[in-house]
Amino acid sequence: MANRVKFMQESANYTTSVKFKEFMEIHSKKKIAVVVEGYDTKFYTSKITNISSCSKEWTAIICGGKEKVISLFTFISNHSIYKEYIKNHAYFVDADFDDNSSLSPDIYVTPCYSIENLYISNQCFSRLLEAEFGITEENADTNSDYKSITSLFQERKSEFINHISEFNYWYFNYRKSGINLKLNLNNISIDDLVKINLDKCQCNYNKKEIFSLFKDINKEKISQDILNKINIISISPIDDLCDNKEKKFRGKNNFNFYIKFLQQLSYYANNGAPEYFSKKYKNHLGNLTNNNALSILSSYSETPNCLRNYITSIFN
Repeated sequence: MANRVKFMQESANYTTSVKFKEFMEIHSKKKIAVVVEGYDTKFYTSKITNISSCSKEWTAIICGGKEKVISLFTFISNHSIYKEYIKNHAYFVDADFDDNSSLSPDIYVTPCYSIENLYISNQCFSRLLEAEFGITEENADTNSDYKSITSLFQERKSEFINHISEFNYWYFNYRKSGINLKLNLNNISIDDLVKINLDKCQCNYNKKEIFSLFKDINKEKISQDILNKINIISISPIDDLCDNKEKKFRGKNNFNFYIKFLQQLSYYANNGAPEYFSKKYKNHLGNLTNNNALSILSSYSETPNCLRNYITSIFN
């Protein structure tokens, strides 16, 4: 274990060193460094392009995770030369289920779990319907379809969020438990949690055995003491999450629901399925995947005022 911890520390230090060299190169060219986790690059760069009126050039530094963004920021802020330039550059991280109160205000933290939560509002969906399907509330020819499809989306989204609630409560409490066992949520597919169809969302997991979803973990190698602690993790509602589940639940799960919904909606729209549409609406959203959706749908996503203000403070 000691050797593994040492290796991880050395790896983290190496990553910070490499990214700091990138930072110095960008700074030397009088560009703005946009320090991001990685998967969020397209989201933030598109927001900067839309919001900023600055003529300064900028370049993204992809760190490969939240902790590495914070590590690079800390390294720069403690550097004898570059610390005075810390406010000249931009740093972006997701809130996750972390306590971010100790982070510097010079680091932008999402006002929701992650950027994915900013894609799935009813307003975002309405913008997408207009641009991708040509369906609007104001157009007499599409008004009926607009009403039925927006209602359908809201119903399925509500069902999904209700089904996913206990999973979020469990994971939130797990993160707060102090149990020293790293869980990889990316190994749990959306289909493991909820079956998503346009007519219904159906829960696919046992809410009393959520730890069993982590099939990549060898349970036989875990001590009984840790297993006992895991077995008593609560799935009761959490006030901090319940006031806005759409924004505060794990963003990747919510966004994966959105992708599944749009893929099916695209298929039925292209075929003019009478149970959902009054006519055919040609579109290309059937090509959405987990790998390209953040990029393709970024123009329809929300721009919180705090993000607008942060970008404006640095780029204008």
